[in-house]
Amino acid sequence: MKALRDSSGARATLGERVGDGGEGTVYRIVERPDAVAKIYSRPMSAEQLAKLAAMVRAADDGLRTVAAWPTGLVYDGARPVGFTMPLLSAQHPLHELLGPRSRQEHFPRAHWKFLIHTGANLARAFSVLHERGVVVGDVNSNNVVVCPDSTARLIDCDSFQVRAGGALYRCNVGVPDYQPPELQTADFASVERLPQHDLFGLAVMLFQLLFVGKHPFSGVLPPGVAGTGAIGANVAARRFFYHPQARRRGLRPPPGSPTLSAVTPEIAALFTRAFLGDPDQRPSAATWCRALEDIETRTVRCKNNAAHRHLRDAACPWCALDRSGLHYFTLPGQRIRSYGVDESIWERCDDREVARIWAEIGTVRRPAPLDPQLTPMKPYKASPLRLWTRARVRAYVAGAVVAVAALAAALFVKLPLLAILIAGAALGLGAVFRPDARAAVSHAWRRASAARAVYAVAMRDWEREARGTRFLDELARLSKIRTRLLAARRQHDAEIVALQRRRDALEWERFAASRTFANTRIVDERTRRFLAGQGITGVAQITRENLHRVPGISRDLRNALLRWRDNVEVEFLRRPKVPPDPKAMARVKLRHARERMRDYRAFSEGPDNLKRIASEIAERRPGARAHAQRAAEELWRAEADTEISPFLYKTWT
Repeated sequence: MKALRDSSGARATLGERVGDGGEGTVYRIVERPDAVAKIYSRPMSAEQLAKLAAMVRAADDGLRTVAAWPTGLVYDGARPVGFTMPLLSAQHPLHELLGPRSRQEHFPRAHWKFLIHTGANLARAFSVLHERGVVVGDVNSNNVVVCPDSTARLIDCDSFQVRAGGALYRCNVGVPDYQPPELQTADFASVERLPQHDLFGLAVMLFQLLFVGKHPFSGVLPPGVAGTGAIGANVAARRFFYHPQARRRGLRPPPGSPTLSAVTPEIAALFTRAFLGDPDQRPSAATWCRALEDIETRTVRCKNNAAHRHLRDAACPWCALDRSGLHYFTLPGQRIRSYGVDESIWERCDDREVARIWAEIGTVRRPAPLDPQLTPMKPYKASPLRLWTRARVRAYVAGAVVAVAALAAALFVKLPLLAILIAGAALGLGAVFRPDARAAVSHAWRRASAARAVYAVAMRDWEREARGTRFLDELARLSKIRTRLLAARRQHDAEIVALQRRRDALEWERFAASRTFANTRIVDERTRRFLAGQGITGVAQITRENLHRVPGISRDLRNALLRWRDNVEVEFLRRPKVPPDPKAMARVKLRHARERMRDYRAFSEGPDNLKRIASEIAERRPGARAHAQRAAEELWRAEADTEISPFLYKTWT
């Protein structure tokens, strides 16, 4: 555990790693259980240090309540390496509250009213920041954490835009899915963020909370629409898929999505202003807070499902989605007891629809693969070892003079003992003042090892972007989904047929068991007792194999028994068929409808996902290549420094 110092000079020992980010790593502080430290992976710039110092000075109780606000700097000696902030315990990223599976895992008792309350808390947090002149800038669901009590707080505060002492410290990053239309092509490093920019991203996250993870600008585009179809492109084109006028433009929400009728007209109007109105017309965070508190008071528990909450004067939208196989809200251990299954998904997603979407997927252009091989910008040679100081040179000259004197004493003066003493003195001087390069060489090897680790990570990322691996992986995933969709109906019908066959077999066993020798005059009492001793008491046991194993039975009796069985089978076939158990049938149909809906949603989003991935690859390639090139140059430079002649660093012990 590395020991550092905080702004007050107190010891700050880094403990357990809490999380990793693009700029650094967050650790627990051993001496302060209620705080953590973010340590940057690269040296802090002067602007970054000034920004953090200004944020530390501006810290107050309000900011610490709604965000992981910096509370002090962390120093390694005299060098600042990070900052401290409050520890947010038991929190989960907002996106884990949005999806049904992750919500059931991390928030098992969360219902729609819980999501509304979380949205009100999130809006309240933005209101506190905006009142203090702070703009979040990089608004997205990964920068918000939610606690089990629905408290929402913002993290990664060092990326916020703040103004202090006449200086403006900008936010240089942003996720297109949460940036407003006017910033989709902006250079974040040079633009000044405004509160109305935040309000767009806030409205997106509130929409995702109220509409169980659905993005307002994600949906099904009409054929022939120009553009990539990525969410950022849809935002720039103002394609609000849930607006009442969207269908006139050919825009459809993803299958299985709730509609704006699930919320009040006031909330629907606020979403319209936020997404389609002018930037100055976007609802403020305080307005959202009041509107969400109002809708929360109008929310009641569903009479049919204890896990559902809906508006008091409206039908429960979640029950309707349950019947189509989509269960967005369930209580822990809850079993589905409704056997009505909506199978309309088979009509909405038939083989022709699958073929249409697959053809659309085929039109998405794959990013051209690039050669990931890197070449050095210049040749690298080992840096010279500066070990020959003036004192060492004088010592070696003195040693050489003494050695010559020893040789002269041995050859001319004929004093061997004196020669030996003088030679010993020369060797002693050489041993004491020799240029030992062990420390320098060891440092060079450590530097090369560290550079090799950085290079491996950077090269792996660059090769992934250069080859377009993410695009190919997504295409392979969609191909598997297509195969499942095309085979799903056959599997569904085969399971239904298997259910009917099992029911028929069960009914035949019951019917045959009721047909015993007491119902026929084919055999007499003696023969009946004999056959019973062989395990044959009625039609159920009469088969050719069983009769062949009976000793002494005549051919005529065997044929008569088989004819009797044939007649009983004909009688059974003339009876009305008994359908399979409704519960078992519903379970099969519900499972297939749910799987069909899940695969259709993923498949219909495939073209947009591929376009988004292709766009991201094109955007990330220059940065990934530049990062890999820098890492490679550093590695080549470090490896060159390890190629030192053994005559320069050979040492004796």
